[in-house]
Amino acid sequence: MRDVVASHVRATLGQHLVDVASSDRHTVKPWLSARLGYSPPVAELPVPGSVFLGGRVEYLDGRPVAALVYRQGEHIVNAFVWPTNAADAPTGYGFARGFQTAHWSRAGMTHWVISDLNREAFGAIVRALETVAATWPGGVR
Repeated sequence: MRDVVASHVRATLGQHLVDVASSDRHTVKPWLSARLGYSPPVAELPVPGSVFLGGRVEYLDGRPVAALVYRQGEHIVNAFVWPTNAADAPTGYGFARGFQTAHWSRAGMTHWVISDLNREAFGAIVRALETVAATWPGGVR
């Protein structure tokens, strides 16, 4: 979790939120897939007030991973996704250095989400991301 928090802080403090700035998943997904070798679940979220800003490549868990970036009001949400061999795991919530966190594994992908949103708003974003992940036809290529 330490790497997830550090990456989120670096991106928000350094104003380097995205490498590819687009709300169009048909732009962001192929850009990330070409650089990562897997297809992350990229989508706009059906959460009022949420805006998909784009994506970037980060380095977590000893490998390059997809960072999907959303704005919810004045708050930034980073959703990190990468392939895993781990078994499916239910969503676990946490709190670290002032940030809400959530993580789960499903269908060969690990997901970490982080933001300084309040618990209710953060939960809505996480549930939307879980739904996207559960219906995503992509995955490891």
